[in-house]
Amino acid sequence: MKKTHFFFLALAVIACISCGGRRDRPWGGGTVQATSDLNFTGYPMDMMGERITWADLDGENLATRISSASQSPFHVNYSAMAGITIDWIFPTIGTPPAQMLSRIMADRVLPYIINGGGGIDAEQLITEGVMWDLTPYIEEWAPNYFAFLQTRPERGRAVRTDSGKYWNFGFFREDGPFMDTWIGPMIRKDWLDEHNLPLPQTIADWDRILELFKAEYGSVMSFERFFANNVFFAGAFGAYATYNFDYFVKDGVVYAANTQEEYRNYLAHLHNWFSRGLLDPDHLTMDNSTFFSRGMEGRFGTSYGALSRLTGLIHNSSGSSANWVGVAYPRGPDGTLTAVQGGWGIGNSAWISRSTPPDKLELVMRLLDYGFSEEGFLFTNFGIQGDTWDYNEAGDIIWLPKFLNDIDAPDYHQVAMKFVGQRGGQAGIQATRLVELINSPESFEAARTWFYPNEEQAYAWRMPPGVTMNMEESLRNAELGAPISTYVSEMAVRFVTGQLPLSGFDAFVDQLYRMGLAELLEIQQTVYDRWLGR
Repeated sequence: MKKTHFFFLALAVIACISCGGRRDRPWGGGTVQATSDLNFTGYPMDMMGERITWADLDGENLATRISSASQSPFHVNYSAMAGITIDWIFPTIGTPPAQMLSRIMADRVLPYIINGGGGIDAEQLITEGVMWDLTPYIEEWAPNYFAFLQTRPERGRAVRTDSGKYWNFGFFREDGPFMDTWIGPMIRKDWLDEHNLPLPQTIADWDRILELFKAEYGSVMSFERFFANNVFFAGAFGAYATYNFDYFVKDGVVYAANTQEEYRNYLAHLHNWFSRGLLDPDHLTMDNSTFFSRGMEGRFGTSYGALSRLTGLIHNSSGSSANWVGVAYPRGPDGTLTAVQGGWGIGNSAWISRSTPPDKLELVMRLLDYGFSEEGFLFTNFGIQGDTWDYNEAGDIIWLPKFLNDIDAPDYHQVAMKFVGQRGGQAGIQATRLVELINSPESFEAARTWFYPNEEQAYAWRMPPGVTMNMEESLRNAELGAPISTYVSEMAVRFVTGQLPLSGFDAFVDQLYRMGLAELLEIQQTVYDRWLGR
């Protein structure tokens, strides 16, 4: 399980609680019974006189487009649609979510809702009086959400602690793991057609195509640095990682992906491509704008990236002969494919702090439950009906001119950031139709190509969502994991580029164990076993 900035988020919360005494947690630890006289009859609630503070840590990217939440139609309209005044807080440009929370904590006041919380020790935060335990209230005060959690067992597991406490309102993809597989291979089909070649299926096919494209077009395999830490073509070699440190689960046992012999073989193949000039050396440093400019110049004809990148390549190729398409993840010569880039379609999202008074808890839970209602699902995904979207004659959701003609944004992904909330982290359910509408039809079809033949490979190997550590485990995991992650990334690059020969792989693995890998794996196995027991 990869630890993110949310681990440090948890440390920041607990550190501030510890240094501030009970002034920071007005009801202290232990059990507090919530009460409510709210007469809920539906949405919008007639509660605009009430003010709810909501820290949207997912708003980091939004800050690149606006200076305040008042300039975001989605955030402004959320209050009107739910029927309660929301005071939004989100990071400024360049402020990581963890740093944002630290600033909030420095004021010794927690917002009622904090959107962001994967990997934190919810059990301890509940005990410390920082977070509400939602278990006694969730079925009555969040009925839409509770009903949704019953639809798949992994959903309920992901939002409970190891002892069974409900602690957050999660983010979910409508079709489960499908839209977590939003990254995959892509190719210039027009170049294949010129040589009467089919789409590649195996690594051997890719070898031949890369050689051909290099000889005929001076083209390389290229992608942005962001995607260098993804699975890429590891699965065709029986491996589970590329430049990143990662784990995989097989038959109930947690393994380190970077110690496998299969991983060594994979790195050797990448080195072969690199040394022969088939793999762009700039893939370790390339930014988004450089990627698209080189794509327009025809400097690469094969790539690996997100739906948005394929959509951009198709859009930029309009009027030219270039025909970019998504293609299947390659398999090994015996049909091997152990992993593709994907996930479970579940993420932790919004939790409620104990700054929320006991008599306001129902109100806050009803607010979060709105995103799981039918009307809330439509609003958070598409905006307001008749304003940004409507149904066509066939009953399908389509964008209206206000969305399509938004001159303040260069593409539909950017427009969606302005008008809708389900970009990938808001509490609620991301509609598959939203992803379809903000990408080209060819890109959406690529997602089907990447996922549906490979459902198990997309998520079954990954540590499951909602696996949590206690503070002692988290501290030790960070202490050991950070230097190991850095070391793995540095060494993987050196192996691929040839700065170090693959004959040093065994010494590399030995060094990982000297750095504490065995203990790190023991921690991961312990938390995984606890998750299984929920």
